Formats: sequence, structure tokens, C-alpha cells
Amino acid sequence: MATGAGLNRYDGYEFKVFRHSNTNRQSIGNDAIKDLFIDNTDHLWIGTGTGLSHYNKELGSFENYKSPKSGSINGICQYAPTKLIVNNNGSTYLFDIQSRKFTQRLHIPSTSCIYQCGQTVYIATTDGLYTLNTQTRKLQKTLHAKLQGQHIQDMFLRKNRLWIGTEGGGLFCINLQNKQETHFTTSNSPLCSNYVRSLSIDGKGQLWVGTVNGLNIIDAQGKWQYIGSNSLDEGSLSQNSVRCILRDNLKGMWVGTYFGGLNYYHPQKNRFTKIRHNRSIDANNHNITSFITQDSRQRLWLGTNGGIAIYDHQQHAFNYITTKDGLRSNDIKSIYIHPTDRNIYVGAQLGGLCIVNPHTHQVKVYTTQTGNADDNSIYAIMSGPTLQTLLLGTLTGLRSFNTITHQFSEIHTVGGNKLPQRKIRVIAQDGKKRLWTGAENGLIVYEAKGNWLREESIISPKHILRHIAINSITITPRQAWVGTPHGLYSVDLTSGVTRQYTVDNGLSSNMVYGIVADKKNNLWISTDNGLCCWNSQNRQFRNFTNADGISSNQFLPNAYYQSQQGDIYFGSVNGITKFNPQYFANNHYTPRPILTELSLFNIPITPNDNTHILHQQIENTRDITLSPGQSMLALKFSVPNFIAGTHNTFAYKLDGYETEWHQDNKSRIASYSNLPHGTYRLLIKAANNDGIWGQEENILQIKVLPHWYHTWWFRLLTIVFIALAAIMVFRYLLAKKKMEMQLAQERADKKRISEINEMKHKFFIDISHELRTPLTLITSPLEELQEQVNDQWQQHQLQLIHTNTNRLLHLVNQLLDYRKAETGNFQLKVKPISMSSLLTKLYEAFEKKATKLGIDYQINVEDMPENVCCDPNFIDIIVNNLLSNAFKHTKHGQNICLSGCVQDGYMCISVADTGEGIAPEHQEKIFERFYQADKNHTGTGIGLSLVKHLCILHHGTINVESKLGEGSRFTILLPYRAEDYQETEKAATTLPLPTPTPEDAETILIVEDNKDIRDYIQTSLASEYRILTAENGQEAVSLLKTEQPQLIITDVMMPIMDGLEFCKQVKQSIETCHIPVIILSAKTEQSEQLEGLTQGADDYMAKPFSMSILKSKIHNILRTRRLAIEYYKGEVSVQPQKIAINPLDQDFLKKALEIVEKHLTDTEFSTEKFAHEILMSRSNLHLKMKALTGESTNEFIKRVKFKKACELLQSRRYSISEIAYMTGFNTPSYFTASFKSRFNCLPSEYADRDATSTSDSADT
Repeated sequence: MATGAGLNRYDGYEFKVFRHSNTNRQSIGNDAIKDLFIDNTDHLWIGTGTGLSHYNKELGSFENYKSPKSGSINGICQYAPTKLIVNNNGSTYLFDIQSRKFTQRLHIPSTSCIYQCGQTVYIATTDGLYTLNTQTRKLQKTLHAKLQGQHIQDMFLRKNRLWIGTEGGGLFCINLQNKQETHFTTSNSPLCSNYVRSLSIDGKGQLWVGTVNGLNIIDAQGKWQYIGSNSLDEGSLSQNSVRCILRDNLKGMWVGTYFGGLNYYHPQKNRFTKIRHNRSIDANNHNITSFITQDSRQRLWLGTNGGIAIYDHQQHAFNYITTKDGLRSNDIKSIYIHPTDRNIYVGAQLGGLCIVNPHTHQVKVYTTQTGNADDNSIYAIMSGPTLQTLLLGTLTGLRSFNTITHQFSEIHTVGGNKLPQRKIRVIAQDGKKRLWTGAENGLIVYEAKGNWLREESIISPKHILRHIAINSITITPRQAWVGTPHGLYSVDLTSGVTRQYTVDNGLSSNMVYGIVADKKNNLWISTDNGLCCWNSQNRQFRNFTNADGISSNQFLPNAYYQSQQGDIYFGSVNGITKFNPQYFANNHYTPRPILTELSLFNIPITPNDNTHILHQQIENTRDITLSPGQSMLALKFSVPNFIAGTHNTFAYKLDGYETEWHQDNKSRIASYSNLPHGTYRLLIKAANNDGIWGQEENILQIKVLPHWYHTWWFRLLTIVFIALAAIMVFRYLLAKKKMEMQLAQERADKKRISEINEMKHKFFIDISHELRTPLTLITSPLEELQEQVNDQWQQHQLQLIHTNTNRLLHLVNQLLDYRKAETGNFQLKVKPISMSSLLTKLYEAFEKKATKLGIDYQINVEDMPENVCCDPNFIDIIVNNLLSNAFKHTKHGQNICLSGCVQDGYMCISVADTGEGIAPEHQEKIFERFYQADKNHTGTGIGLSLVKHLCILHHGTINVESKLGEGSRFTILLPYRAEDYQETEKAATTLPLPTPTPEDAETILIVEDNKDIRDYIQTSLASEYRILTAENGQEAVSLLKTEQPQLIITDVMMPIMDGLEFCKQVKQSIETCHIPVIILSAKTEQSEQLEGLTQGADDYMAKPFSMSILKSKIHNILRTRRLAIEYYKGEVSVQPQKIAINPLDQDFLKKALEIVEKHLTDTEFSTEKFAHEILMSRSNLHLKMKALTGESTNEFIKRVKFKKACELLQSRRYSISEIAYMTGFNTPSYFTASFKSRFNCLPSEYADRDATSTSDSADT
């Protein structure tokens, strides 16, 4: 389209404007577009204000050629296959298409118009009309006298008649065969103006003449038609001044106007006719049409919001009857034309029934006298059972009106009852004379029996149609069609079967207002969203909107009518829509979709831009290639169907990526993102406004390149890399396997050596353990004999035995100490001691030996502080080993000195001798394990190694100074202040054990596999306790089933079941978990002691043990148990956490309390029931209770009852009798006696005493 503001292109949906840009050489040459021409090769040429432009449709760019003469190019035609003839501001030039140059000027007068038809080019000049033959190149002037001096604007050749439009001279027609000229002007023809600007012919062969005052259409018979601009008619021209006319390939006519824009006409766009009122004061009210009917003179009688409108088709004029003419109300709801008296009966809102004379328009009004205004709101009128009777639908129900007597009557049922009050808006009658009445609250069908009505059951009372608003009812031979706010319903007139149609089925809206069945049994349905047509053959809906030419999308209820000629009328809020379905011609043109735009990431792509995707316009492109980063694309498309473009339908899919078609009616954009690499085909198809799909599918091939890691060369490199990696991994694994085998062999050798060493160590330890047991049996009786023997010789012999026993024990302990040091089981526990006393004691232990060997033995500890912090056990082992070592290597007459002092903040202990001395080569090795410098002396070789280890643990050092033959000095430096040690290295303060008091004999179970030790312990304890014995843990478990000892003493290493397992079973059994357990064992390591205590042992003693210490531990444990029982007896309540230490015992007591409290009021509750509920035998329960509380089961039950009784007495809310029964006593007297026996006072005295105590406390 050529405009003064650029070149416009319209694709049926939107305009694209091409304008000149000074910065773009490929833009159009000038914005003033004068003429457009498409040559024989389908190229577009544009005449502009500055020259000629050629549009390159492949690239979407322009090539511009400046005109040879200043001014515009006003006309363009084809002169030859490679030449154009152009009008350059009155001068005529030839333009060579190949060389793109103006080549020749034709020497003719000033040119105003150029027109080509076939081989002839007609050139209009100021000197007349010239013709140029494109074959012979002959130019000649035609002699037409009437054209002399005329300014020719346009020419058109049709059937050897050349039509010529002039500026002010009218329209000329020249018969080219007989040269006859016909001149049309406004004075001698219907020509609307002598200023003719454009000529064209339509699909029917009619000539369209565009003038400055409208449009004339001349048909083949010479009949003239005028089309002008009318602001009241939307179908008229937008403006009268017509500048150009064009017929397109679809036989549509495009009319360009002067400042009125573009107009389009197509026969198929004029399916609907709009009937509207003039723009008067009440036009809006008149256009709101609520009812339509037609009289015998083919006039339409319309019920509107502005009164009655009478429309004459021939005159295209309205007449009105309003309240000024006698109507009670202008809100007309129904009109009925009587078939005999021809009077018009009109129902209105609150206006009663009006009778209008069709000739004089005289109005008579009749109203009911009921006093109810709704009786005079008449929405429906139809003929009654007789010609003199009318049926009226009012807002109060169904009424009858006699046209002779003009009386209103109520209608009754067959039984004589009044019909229910209903706001009836619609009445219809089917072939069986049944009345279908639609109201705001549902549909009811009546069967007429004379003047009576009976309700029909064709529709169930529960059906939705009986309860929703009814907008319209239309009866067809087989069905009744009902319009509702819930869609369209069909009701079978015989069976009553209903079917609903909604928007889900294709309706434009569920609000159905009017229904008309045409002569093909198709339904036309008005809604609040346009007009619908339901095809009875395929049962599909087709929708029409105001874009199709209907008066409005908002129609009104019950406003529809069909004439005998088949014309259908629907009333809306903006006039009437009229059409005849018989003349509905389908649009069989199937449009071909065209791609109009390609976008990447919402940015349009143009040919040859920096994306390098398009090399020509997208509409001419058949394939594109996208890089991996260009996978988010959108393709816009359109269809050149101008008849009703908004109703075009599209479908698209990307073949190779998806299988389903996407339906699209609005956006016209196919969008995809993150497409994987591959080749795809975009398929697009379109359907026209009548739903006819085209067979053509626009195919665009889209190739998405793979990422570099998806390319063949990358895959090849990946395979090579994987192969190389596999080889390297294989070689690595092979080497790793070989190394692992070597390491495994080394580990196996190391493990074997470790196992051998461990076997050696275990042998030493086991031997040591085995030696400690007989040593225990020698040492303990020996101590007792020494206390009882007075004879000096016997004492000397016993002392000799004791000394050698201690020496043997010392060797065993040394082995065990070494093992403990090696395994890290020695723990430093320092405490304040008198170091001088300790060293003196250690010195004295070797005095006899020194005297016997004749060694000068001295001690010097005068400079040693009185209190130092150290571990006395460590010091004992260290000094004993050093002294023993010194005595081994010192002979008769030589010296040994033990000294101690403080030196440089350290405690210094030294042992010096004048014995054999140590060779220098041996001095570095004497602290190594099992090393012996002198094979002549017996020993284990671990003493000095142990000493060094203990010195290190004590955060100290040891060094040796020695000369061979002169003697040796071992010096130890140790920190001695408390702050030099951590808290974990300090010994806990221990309290002295209380002296056990003699009590009644209690039972102790001794579990020991060694008969000598077992007999020894039994003999030692038999004078104070009842003794039970067992050889192993299993035998002891069996014994505990019948005995309940107060304490158990057990060994650890026993056959069948060891002491740890036995202790575990004792502490995990509810019957025995309260019994204290003392473990006696030759295993002295801390980890072994901790394991025994973890199993629940109450104490752990190492062998050999002191019998006096064992007795003290037994006395303390049993005394603690007795004190707990005594404390419990002095309390009223039972507190498990204060009685029992073991969690199982605490849980047992809690459960026992719960059981007794649950049966507190049960006088029949006995120890048998108690034992049953706590899941124990009666005897075991008794023993358990006795062991924990010192009471029998009965006494425990009474204690709980008395506790509750004391609480009730303190509350002073109950009598003594009530409390007796509430605590499970059979009688109050028994309760009183039992209470007094326990508390030494009567229950009443207890309550009074408690109250007095409370009062005194309050006063205080």
C-alpha cells in the first residue's frame, strides 16, 4: 500500500511499514509513495517522490534509482520483458531492468497516467491519448475529440471498452471496435462526482468507479449502484474521497481513501445484515431489542427498551410507538399479532397488556385488578385453546386473556387448584398441544384439558431443568430445545431424554438466549458471546462474532424470529442481526501459511545479520542451521485470508521432536527452546474462517548443530583417550597389584613375627598368673603363722620362707609390670607423700641383704623435702629395680648408696655402687628390652627397660654414669610439684573405710575353680558368714535359683562359664541383680578391671590379695546395704532411687508400686496376685523384696497402703472408715489396729498431730 508516510505491507493481521532511513542505504528511497507495479517476473517496483525503487523480496531490502528528472515517479508499466515505462513528473522514460538505468525518453507531451493492457500501453497526456505497441514499438495518438483537454487520472479496459476517469470531466467509455465514445457526468448519469480517481473491476465483472464523493458500481447491464460514507452504517465507506481501487486474488476489493484509511469488501463478508436505529436521543434504548415478529406487510415489529419500533424493509425506516402514544411502559417484552383481527398485542414490564391498531397505531391498555404489579409484567403471549383466548406469561404465573371481553382469568389445574406462582418468561407449544413454560425457577410442561392444565412428567422433578432459569424454548418435530445459563439442552418429545451442550462441546458461551431451527434443521443460537450455528449432521458448532458482521456479541433472551422466506433475526443490545442461512456460501479458499519472522531469544533475525542464519527473507527460506547456543527460537506465521482473518486456525508441529499438533488461533507463534542437536521439519497448516483446512503444509527444515562434545571428531578423540586411559589404568593396576602382593607378604611376615612375640609375652603372662595363685596360698597363711608363732627359730625359718616368697612374687610382678608398661596400662596417679619416708622404707627392705653380703649400705635423704608429689607405686618399682640391680653387681666390702635431694627444680634420686661397673659399649643398650650385659648374672633383662619406661611416664629422665671396675651411678630426675601434673594424673582422695559392725550371719557365695583358694577363703570367712561355694559360673547360676546370698565373690578365669559372663547374668536377672559382686583375679591390667566393673561388679581385687582388705570390703558393702534398708524402714513412702542402685532394681520397685497402687481399694489383693502381675514366683518375689527392702511382700503392700492413708488423713476430707476402704482394708477396725501397730498412734491422732504441726508452722 502506497501512502505519504511510507510503504505498507499487510499480512491479514498486522501492518509492516517500510520507511526511508538516512543511515540505511537499503531502505526505501523516499516516504512519499506514488505508484506500485509488479512486473512479469513478480518483482515489485515502487514510484516514490524522488525516483524508482525496487524491492528485493529475498533480502527484504530496497534498491533505489534516482529519477532522471527532478520530481516523483507517478506511473509504472511493463514495456518489454526487460523494460519498464515510467511517468516521471509528466515526462515518460524507459527503464532497463537488467542494467538498472533509465535509457530513453519518449517525446510526447506531459503525461498524467499510464495504463497497460496486453501489448498496448495507453499514455494519457495533456494533448490527448497516445498508444504504444510493445511489439512494434509504434507510438501514435488516438483521435478522440471529447478527451481533448481532459486531465486523465485512471484507465481500465474491459470487453474492448476503455473506461477513462478524469479530473473534473467525469467518466468516459470508448468502444475500441467502433470508436464510439460515451461520456458520463453527474448531470446525465448517477455518477456521484465528475472527479474520477480510480477504476477497477470486481469478480462479477462490475466496474468500480472511485470518485471524490464516493463509489459507483456499474454492472454488465448498465445498472448503477452508489456506496458512500455513512457514520450510521458500519458497512459503508470510511470516507467518500476514493483514491485507488484494487481487486485481489480472492475476488476481494480494496478501496483506499483520502485520509479515511483502507476499506475491504468481499461478498462472503456480507453474510449478515445489521438493522439499527438512527442516532437519536433514544437510539440506544431502541437498539436494545427484546422481541421480534413480522406482520403480513413484511414489517418488523420490535420490542425495545424505548418502546415499539416498526421497521419497513423497503423504506429502511423506523416508526415508533412509545408512552407518548399511550403505552404504559417502553420496556417491551413480547408482541403477538392476532391471526384474525390483525391487532397487535403487546406485553411490557409493569405495562399490562396493550392492543395496538396496526393501521392507526392507536393504543388501548388493559391491566389486572389484583393489585399485584407483577401481574402486569407480561413477558410471553401466545394463542390459547380458542381464537378468543390468549395465554400470557407474567411474573406471577400463567394467565388467560379474552380478546372479546378483554377480561383476565386465572388458569387452574385439572383438580381445580391454582397454578403455582412462577415468573414465566417463555411459552411454547409442541405438536401434542402441550405447553412448555419456562420461568426463572425452571421448566414445567402442561397437558391442556380444555380450559384446564395438568402437569406432565416428561421431565423429572429432580432434573436440573426444573430448577434453573429458562431463557428460550424452540420446538422442532422431535425435540424441544431449551436455552439456559448452563448451556443448550435438547429434550426428546417422546422419551424425555435430555442432552446438554456447553462450551466444552464448542458453544461460544453457556448463556444461551435464543434458538432458531432453519430449514436444514440446523440450529442458530444467540448467546452473550456471539452467534453459534449447530450443524445437525456432524453435531458441531460454528461460532460468529462481531468480526463477522453481526450487530453485537451481546444478544438478549427470547429475541429471535424466522420469517417465511427463511430470514432469521436476532435481537441484541445494539440492534438486530439479519441473515438467511440459504445464502451462506462457504469460503473454499484454503490459505497457505507464510512464515513472517524468525526470532532468537526474542530478538528478530534479519538476512545476513551477525547470526548468519538467514541469507534471505524467512518467507523464502526453506532450511536454517542453528548453532548449539541458538536453540531458543520462535517462528511467527500468518495466512493471507482477508475475508475473516481473526477466525483463521493454525496447527503446527516440529517433526522429529514431537508427534502431536499444536492448535493456535491467536498468537501465531511456534516457540521451542533447548532443542537437542538433530534435523527437524517444522510443519504448519491452516484453516480458513469456515474451518476448511488447507492441504498445503509449509515445511521449514531446522538443523541444530551438536555441541563440540557431541561431534564425531570429539567422539573419536574420546574413544582414543579412553583406550589410552584404559591401558594406563591396566598398567597401574598391574603395578598396584604387584605392590599389594609385596605389602601383603611384608604384613604377613610382620604379623607372624608379632604373633610369635605375642605368644612369648602371653607365655610369660600366663606363667606369671599361674605363679601368683600358689604364691597367694603361700603368702597369706604364712602371714597368719608369723603372727601366731613365738619361737625364734621358727620365726627365722618362716621369715626365710617369706623373703623367698616375696622375691619370687617380685619377679612375677616385674614381668606383669613390664607387660602393663608395654601395653600402656600403667597410669600415673601422683599424690603428696613424704619422699624421705618412702625412700627410707625402700632402703630398709634391703638392709638384711646388705648385712648378709657384707656390703657397706648407706642412705642419704636429709636434703629431700618433706612433701613431694609423685606416684609412690612408680617410685617403689623404680627404686626396687635399681637397688636389686646394684646388689647383683656389688661384692663383699663394696659400697651401695641410696640418696635423694632437690636439684634445679627436680627431685633427684640416685643409686650408686662401687661394684663391677658397665663397659661403655653396653651403657647405651642396658635400657633395651631383654638386654643383659653380663651373662654370668641371672635375670630377665627387663628391669632397667621397665625403669626407663616408668621414668618417662612420670615426666622424668634416667641416666647412668659407670666405669668398668669402679662402679655405677643411676640418677633419676622427676618433677615434684603438684602444678607439674595434669588433673587426670592426680590420685583421688580416699576416705578411710568404716569399721564393720558385727551382725547376724549373712550368706556369701564363693565361685572359684581353684580348690585351695576356695577353701582358704571359705575358712577365713566361715567364722562370720554362712558360706556357699561353686567351682564355675554355670554351677553358681544353678545354685542361685534356690539360694539368695547377700554377696558373691568370684574368680574370672574359670572353665565352662568364666566370672565375667557369670557377673553379667547375675546383674541382668531381676531375681539376682541386687546382689553385690566382688571379682578376684590374677588379671591386674586396668582394662581388665574396667571390663569386670562394666559387667556390673561392685569391686575388683587383684591376686595375690590381702585377706584383711577383702574382709573390710565385704563388711563395707554389706553394711551399706543394711543402712539403706534401715533408712527405708524409717520412711513412710517408697523411693526406688534411694533404695536401689541397680537400674533393674529401681524399675522393679517402680513397677511394684504401680501394681499395688492400682489395686489399692481391692480388699482381695494378695501376694499371689502381686507375684502374677509382676511375673515372678511368690517365693522369688518374697526373697527379692526382703533383699531390697528388708520387708516381706505383705509388709511392702501395707507400706504402700499406709502411705496413701497418711495422705488422705492429712487432707482431712474423709472419715476413718472411708480411708480404710479406700486403702483396701476389710474393716475400719482392722485398719485402725494395723495403723496403730505401725505408727504407735491412732489414725485420728495422726491427723490431729499433723494439723497441729501445720498450724504451728504457720504461726511461726
